[in-house]
Amino acid sequence: MIAGKANNVMKRATYTNRNGFTLVELMIVIAVIGILASISLPSYQKYREEATCKTMASDARNVASAALSYSMCTGDWDVALAEIQNVFHPSSISGIDATVSFGLNAEGSGTIQVSHPQCSTPFTFCQSNGRVVRGEDCG
Repeated sequence: MIAGKANNVMKRATYTNRNGFTLVELMIVIAVIGILASISLPSYQKYREEATCKTMASDARNVASAALSYSMCTGDWDVALAEIQNVFHPSSISGIDATVSFGLNAEGSGTIQVSHPQCSTPFTFCQSNGRVVRGEDCG
């Protein structure tokens, strides 16, 4: 009977003296966090690039609308960003402004191109069909 009581006392002592996590438990938690981060980071970067590109497409539509309105009202097809700046402001993503280049003409075959360093391809507004395409080809 005394041996049984001593055994119970020893079991209680081993369980009540735990004051924290073991090194193995902490290493497992750190490994799981590392695996989750390595899975989620590429997805986040892809999501961010897609959002930037969608913003550039929107900017292409907006600047085209402002430039065409300006050109039709003034008859001046040589549009610069400074001339329509009170109507259109390109998006600023992460402190880097979009680049806008104009090429409108009275024949209706011009383009307006919007690009951004974080988006791999520029977006082009095609004056001939009124659409925004990814890349430079309006055909």
